[in-house]
Amino acid sequence: MDINIKNGKLLIGTEGYPNLNAVERIGGGANGEVYLMHNPMLDRCEALKIFTKSGDVKGEEQAVNELRRTVKADEKYAIKVYAAHMFHGYTISCMEYFEGETLCVHIADKDPLYICWILRRYLQAIEETSSINAFHGDAHAKNVLIKRSMGNLKIKPC
Repeated sequence: MDINIKNGKLLIGTEGYPNLNAVERIGGGANGEVYLMHNPMLDRCEALKIFTKSGDVKGEEQAVNELRRTVKADEKYAIKVYAAHMFHGYTISCMEYFEGETLCVHIADKDPLYICWILRRYLQAIEETSSINAFHGDAHAKNVLIKRSMGNLKIKPC
C-alpha cells in the first residue's frame, strides 16, 4: 500500500485524504490498514479502514460484503460504520473509533476462569451476529477489541 502520514494528512499515493486529520496508524492485517483520524468538524476521533487494493472485482466485493455484514450487526457487537466509499481505487470505511485492547492482549496472564468467561461472551457475540448473517469473516483473537467502561465489558469483533 502506498499510504503515508505527512504533516497530519493521510496520503494515499500523492493525494491527501479529505476532511480528516491523520493521527497515527493503529492496526492492520491481511485485509487492510486502520488509521486513527480526527474529524475536526465533529471534534471526534474516528477509525479509517483502507482495504487492501486487490485490483479485481472479487476483492472489492469482499470488502463491500464485509462492510455490509458489519452494518447489519447490532452495535453492541460491531464497530459502527459511518460511511464507505472508493478513493483512488481503494475501498475505504470511516468507522467508530473503539479504544480497546485485542482479545490476545486482554487475556494474557489472566486466570483461566476469567478467560473462559470472556470467551463465552465472545462466542455469544459470534452466535448473535451469525444468526442475522452478519458474522465476522476473519474472527480470531487479534480481530476482537475489548474495553472496560464503567464496570461493563464491551467486546467488538473488528
